[in-house]
Amino acid sequence: MQALTYGGMDLLLMNAEKGWFELPDMSLNGVKALSLKAAWQSAPGLSFDFEIHEMKPDGKVLVKATLPIQAAGSQGALVKIPITGKATGDGPFYVTYKAEEGKELSTVALASAVFE
Repeated sequence: MQALTYGGMDLLLMNAEKGWFELPDMSLNGVKALSLKAAWQSAPGLSFDFEIHEMKPDGKVLVKATLPIQAAGSQGALVKIPITGKATGDGPFYVTYKAEEGKELSTVALASAVFE
């Protein structure tokens, strides 16, 4: 993922078929979900799978969620990732994504993350 500032907003650009970002030094105790706000200029014609991993990008998978293919003309979507797995510690945690295989990659940016 690539961090960038656009229009005064800090974004994480999902500019490859897969990637991740780190949530260092935090606890997920009491957190019921992570909501990611995804944005784009042209709606992606593919889905993206998200996972939260413990300790390293390919560590124990705590949860999975999917951003499905979006309707033409849409400008963004919320990906709600329910925290259903039990973490064994206080991180670090890694949010990974993987684009749907066999489809043309679309540029999507993550604009915010809210812990509920």
